[in-house]
Order: sequence, then C-alpha cells, then structure tokens
Amino acid sequence: MVRIQFLLKVSALCAASTLGLSACLLTDMKEMHDSTVAMNEKMNHTNGGMDRTNLLVKLSYLDGRKKEAVDERNHSLKMMEESEEVAPKLKHASSFMRALEFQIFKPELENQAEREILFNEAVAEFFKLIQEYAGNRGNVSPKSTDGKMQNLYAISAALHSVNARQELEQAGTRYPVLSLLDLINQGLDTARALREGRGNARALPEYVKEVIRNEQDAVYILRIRQNFLTAYGFALSASPENGNELSLLQKGWFLIGHGRLGIDWTPVFDDRNTVQLEYFAAVLQYALATRDALKANGYDPKTDQSILRIFKNIDWSKVEQTTPTEGEGLNLLERREAVEGLRSTITRIISG
Repeated sequence: MVRIQFLLKVSALCAASTLGLSACLLTDMKEMHDSTVAMNEKMNHTNGGMDRTNLLVKLSYLDGRKKEAVDERNHSLKMMEESEEVAPKLKHASSFMRALEFQIFKPELENQAEREILFNEAVAEFFKLIQEYAGNRGNVSPKSTDGKMQNLYAISAALHSVNARQELEQAGTRYPVLSLLDLINQGLDTARALREGRGNARALPEYVKEVIRNEQDAVYILRIRQNFLTAYGFALSASPENGNELSLLQKGWFLIGHGRLGIDWTPVFDDRNTVQLEYFAAVLQYALATRDALKANGYDPKTDQSILRIFKNIDWSKVEQTTPTEGEGLNLLERREAVEGLRSTITRIISG
C-alpha cells in the first residue's frame, strides 16, 4: 500500500513537472514568435524607411542632374549661336550633344524604361531645335553663310558625339553606348520597315515614334550632315594654310561653289602631320556613313555635285612625293598610309 502511494506521488510529480515544462515551452515559443513578429515588423519598417530614403536620394539626384544638363545645353547653344567661326560652333554643338541626359544615364540607378524616357526627351528636344533653325528644307547645300544654316551645319556634324561618362558608366553592362545619331538612324530604319510591312507601329518605343513623326526633318538634317562633312573635310585638307580657319573655310566654300573652277589640282600635305591626315579622312568617313544610311533606307542623300567635281579633279600623281614634316622621318610609312587612307575615302565619295 505504501509502495502504491509512493508511485502515485511520483507519477503526480512527474505529471506536474511535465505540464510545467510544456507550459514553459509554450510560453517560450509564444515569446519567440512575438519577438520574431515584432522584429519583422521593425525590419519591414526600417526597410520601408530605407526604400523611401533611397527613393528620395535618387529623385534628388535625378532632379539635380536634369537641371545641370539643361543648363549645359542652353549654355552650349548660346555659345554656338554667338560664335562666328566654324570650329567653335562645332565645339559647342558637340557639348550640347554630350549634355543630353541619356548620355549620363546611370545603369546602377536606372532601368531601360527610364533610359527610353531620356531617349524620347532628347529626340523631342532635338527636333524642336531643328525647327527653330531650319528654313527651306530643300536647301541642303553646305555653302551657306547664313547664321542659322551654319548652326545647322554644326549640329548635324556633332550628332555622333558621345559623352565619355556614358562610355565609362555603361562599360560591361547590357546597355550599349549610343549617340543621338544612333537614335535617329534607328527611327529611320524602323520607318523603312513599316513601309515594307514589317513591324508593329503601336509597339514601338516612344522615341522611335518621335523620329518617325519627324521623318522629313530627320532626313533633312542627315542630308545636311553628309554634305557639310564632305565639304568640311575638303576645306581642312585642301589648303596649305594652317592659320585662320575662317579664311580657310571661306576659301573652301568659294572653291566648292565654283567646282574648283573645273581644273585639276593637287592636295598639299607638306604641313600636315599624320594625325591631321587621319582626322581629315575620319571626317569624310562620317559623311560616307551618313550617305550610306540614307541610301539604305531609300532616301536620296542629295549629295552636292560641286563637291564631287572637286574631288574628281584631284591629281594624285604628285601627292606621294610630298616631303614629311620635320621629325617625321621615322613615321614616314604611317604618313604614307594616312595619305592612302584619305585617298581611298575620297575615291569612295566620288563613286557616289
């Protein structure tokens, strides 16, 4: 009997102990759950605060960037309009292109949709600018001395300009480095595709639609570009003068207007170094690329024939006999290659 009572007490103690332990465990688990919920709520609140803070920082940066870019573009246009010589006009036009906001897009901060908004803003601003300068859109001659036309020359010549910051920011990312010229050509490529029954107009990005809506002005500015760059390349390379650029270019415009007076002539490269010769060729290659893009999309490039007559009248027989400038003896081969590269580019221009 005593043994039975002992066992009953032990069982009761064990039961009480087990119940107590279970109660403790349940209490601890509830406290842990409540703590976890509270922590999660706190973390969500913190993350939400961080997300909001990050958003505010991003918006503040973008607002500041936009203002800075707008100010830079306005300043560049003002300086371009006030300049009387071609070189500074080209310089300021290039600064305008590099200050378009898509050129300073930040891949780690923005996405493709945001980039396309910047594309659209740039294209819309560009065509509005063209309307301010453009007069007779049938006139794509590179010989005008009118101030507005010379501004158009500079703007057209600078279309391919790329901001070095864009190249640095987008290196190694999925975003290709693009210029305003690339966006315009993309729009004209798409316009051709639509004419041929390819593609869906409604599915196009807004910036592509913007180019297509302004197709006539897009073609107009590219015609100006290819004629001006061809004339500019000639004016830079055709004269032995290395002094006042305005007089050099005025001389070039006169010769272009008179088709070099129908006489044979020999480019004088004695005072031109290899780098300069390669630059002249590069200018003409930009002109060729623009002409090729127009033709590929079914547009007549309207190449100025007086420029072609000048290039056809070149007598290359004495060019290779020019003497390298002082200090270029070791680079004679490079120099001759540069001359040959320039000649090859001009031959392509002549071929039409």
